[in-house]
Amino acid sequence: TEFYLDVFARRGATKDGAEAYKAIIKSIEDRSDANNAFDTAYTGNQTCGLGAWQIRTEYKEDSIDKLECWIDAIADPVNTLFFDARSTPQILNQDAEHCFYEHISHDEHKRRWPRAEISSFAKISDLAEGSTIGSFWYTTNTVAIAKYWYKEKVIRHKVQLIEDDRVVEVTKAEAQLLIEEGLVATRSDGRPLKRTVETDVVRMAIINGLEVLEGAFDFPSKHFPYFPSYGIITTVQGTNYIRGRVRLAKDAQRINDYSLSKLVETAAMTPEQPIIVTAEQIDGMESDWERQPLPAVLTVNPTDHSDPYRMSPAHSD
Repeated sequence: TEFYLDVFARRGATKDGAEAYKAIIKSIEDRSDANNAFDTAYTGNQTCGLGAWQIRTEYKEDSIDKLECWIDAIADPVNTLFFDARSTPQILNQDAEHCFYEHISHDEHKRRWPRAEISSFAKISDLAEGSTIGSFWYTTNTVAIAKYWYKEKVIRHKVQLIEDDRVVEVTKAEAQLLIEEGLVATRSDGRPLKRTVETDVVRMAIINGLEVLEGAFDFPSKHFPYFPSYGIITTVQGTNYIRGRVRLAKDAQRINDYSLSKLVETAAMTPEQPIIVTAEQIDGMESDWERQPLPAVLTVNPTDHSDPYRMSPAHSD
């Protein structure tokens, strides 16, 4: 199944509102080249069992507080995107509490954080002899820093608005202001329709192996902006094993490719089959036979064959 974004109606939703949201999503997809991001994730899903794409926000040009959304591809999620081990791939890691992402060069690290030591989460010298993990985290030219995404529990208040029966999630101060302005629906006894809930706030800090380089910054969502797409997930004794959707078809495809290769090889090595004739059979018509397309005519001495005939081609078993 390939990817697309859609809008699902909830209580109090209207058709016009849904169409407006779809138009906004379409605009974000168009300016982001979202099809490339979705195709990259789909390819990873099929081939190696993990593809992913992300939502990126950046401040709008000439604006202080307005953010624009972009949809970006993640070219190598297997090596750059990590969720905490307790999260569940079957629900696309929506229960994850932590998330890591990014690699940069040493020069870029120095440019962005000139006072910070270039340090990754593991250096080769810190690992046991023979380990290759360090070569991933810290190389001659690159260092693995992390966009460290995490969730914090906060108390929010849900209130039901009078105007359209929508339920909105706000802070305690915002809820109190809505109640004072008479914008919140009430129960039969006059009490406002509200309740207190514990919800997640997503934050991101840029870190290396020693320190926080930037942040933390709040992200305007209660979900991480990374969307993994898994292939086939098999769970054995609590451990998830992930593979690409085409993995079991590889051997059959290799056999088919080998068979076709041998067929092409045989055909390529087989000489053209000429038409066998005697001189008497084409006497006076030589010019006509010379104009015949390949294969050519092969003249032989008379045999028991009374008519021209073509040599049989080699057989491919």
